[in-house]
Amino acid sequence: MKDLRRLAEAATEGPWEAYVTRLDGVCGIEDGAGGWVAGCLEGDFDMTEEDATFIAACDPQTILALLDDLDAARKVVSFLSSMVRSGEKHSARSLAVVSRVLGTPNAK
Repeated sequence: MKDLRRLAEAATEGPWEAYVTRLDGVCGIEDGAGGWVAGCLEGDFDMTEEDATFIAACDPQTILALLDDLDAARKVVSFLSSMVRSGEKHSARSLAVVSRVLGTPNAK
């Protein structure tokens, strides 16, 4: 995940937009300011309009936001897991809720 974060931080800033030019078969990704992020000529690669749209949706800001959410979720899971492991410090009801969320058996 660190590599993905590093790559996203170094990539051309977004938002990215997909484009397809039907007349000459060009498709690709622009950076929103008219700069070209990636592209291909029809026949050079197998990039489709759907591929270009998906790649554009994965601009650096989106990836960084997903990584931030993943980091936050991992912290929550770690905290909740520690609650289950230290069962005597929490009410049985709280432990049951946490265990249900984590999909783990209640600590005794």
